[in-house]
Amino acid sequence: MKYSLMSLTLGNLIKVTKPSFLQVNMARAMGLQIEDPTLDQVLEFLAGKGFPAKKGTMTFEDCIKFAKETGFDGYDMMCFHLEGDGAEAKKILEKYDFQLSGVAIIVEFANAMTPEEFDKCFAYAKEHMDRAAAAGAKNVMLVPTTYTTKPGISREQATLNMIAGFKACIEYAESVGLEPNAETLESSAVPLSSATEMQRYFDAFPQLKYSHDTGNLLVANEDPAEMYEKFKDRVVRVHFKDMEYSEKRTPSMTRDGKFIRTTVLGTGLVDFKEQLRLLKRDNFQGFVLLEGTVQHTDDVLEDARKTLEYFRNLEKEV
Repeated sequence: MKYSLMSLTLGNLIKVTKPSFLQVNMARAMGLQIEDPTLDQVLEFLAGKGFPAKKGTMTFEDCIKFAKETGFDGYDMMCFHLEGDGAEAKKILEKYDFQLSGVAIIVEFANAMTPEEFDKCFAYAKEHMDRAAAAGAKNVMLVPTTYTTKPGISREQATLNMIAGFKACIEYAESVGLEPNAETLESSAVPLSSATEMQRYFDAFPQLKYSHDTGNLLVANEDPAEMYEKFKDRVVRVHFKDMEYSEKRTPSMTRDGKFIRTTVLGTGLVDFKEQLRLLKRDNFQGFVLLEGTVQHTDDVLEDARKTLEYFRNLEKEV
């Protein structure tokens, strides 16, 4: 298999100038009222709530060098981690003879109820698609919503909003040489978490490919192996993520009312041997993104190394 290091795995080690949507959403859930907060404002607020976070120091080149030297085959980025000039990023990738396996673009189309809100979302998506294309990426994952919708927006209206967002983004992605794909999300609060909901978008856009996430679909009480079989002809990338049920309240809840959360790879509900067996059976040629680690320590880089080693060895057992 070709394994890709996800920028999310490196997390706060990455040097950025703006807060990620994850940090902003977390801060807002705790009461942050600033409309467009800076990175310093978000980090200061979170620290005051008992969630200390430091500014990262790893540049894009540092990340690529680490991934290459560790033995990964590619690097997959969240759009908010690809802040610099795409052409400069491409030069760095060429320097290390390394591949940017994909870029994930998260944008709030589900909540875009006015033409002005839609245009703002589309402009954001275009900016990041242009940057990804300039960096040499061929794969872009379109995430048309975060984990909730605004009060008063029905599931059907959110679906129609996302269909409109997909339409605009798919057309633009193809025009700049990117292959668009989508995944189910780890939130049953939005209409993009089940196979039935995913099928509606595929029916609307036959060219849209599937990013198979082994963990997200568990919120819809669906089996990862069955989901893969259903959409295997569309699969262009795979996310290895694990999840577990929780007795404590978590941000995500399954459709039958259980709290669920991401967990250390290999310790939760996902049978990764079975997932590898299916991928080998079908001679899957895309990237397997390791979304998480097999241990959680203070040494993020060592965790990433151990995770790659774990899956290389697990693959030999299949």
